[in-house]
Amino acid sequence: MTSEPSPLPSQKKAPWGCIIAALICTACATAIVLAPTLFSVFAKARLAAQAAEDLSSAKKVSLALAMYENDNDDSFPSFLPIPKLERLLDRYLKDRMLVGKLDTYEWNQSLSGTTVTAVIDPATMWVLCTKEADPTGKYNVGFADGTCRRVSREKLAQIKTYKPLINPAAISTGNDSN
Repeated sequence: MTSEPSPLPSQKKAPWGCIIAALICTACATAIVLAPTLFSVFAKARLAAQAAEDLSSAKKVSLALAMYENDNDDSFPSFLPIPKLERLLDRYLKDRMLVGKLDTYEWNQSLSGTTVTAVIDPATMWVLCTKEADPTGKYNVGFADGTCRRVSREKLAQIKTYKPLINPAAISTGNDSN
């Protein structure tokens, strides 16, 4: 019984080096193929997050406006000039960053100084809207009832042109006699 001597470690032929190199090449190729897909997914998620943050900011401003109205005989403030509006809403906005951004909104000037009760349908009367579209191409609109919605440019134009919203009987003329 002759036994063959076992090969020395340097004489062993292991294919591990080739297998590892093949795995590394496969991983690199997969990363190159998947990278554009992952980047577009992350970009879409970032845009959606920015749009949600913009809507949340508009909602906070709308709620601050509703609190102001509640404390001031249900009257809308004068929306211009913006620094005056910032001072009026400052105590109602917990997010101090929003106070300096009130000029990014367009305000419905027809409501300045009127009362909330003068609005026939507060859910359809716009109070504020963003001047520019968010990253998804939508505009954030705040309504007299305190709600906010994201709408397209076309819908925003419809909302702004819808007119018979002020109830003339609810507007005080100053000639009230008892």
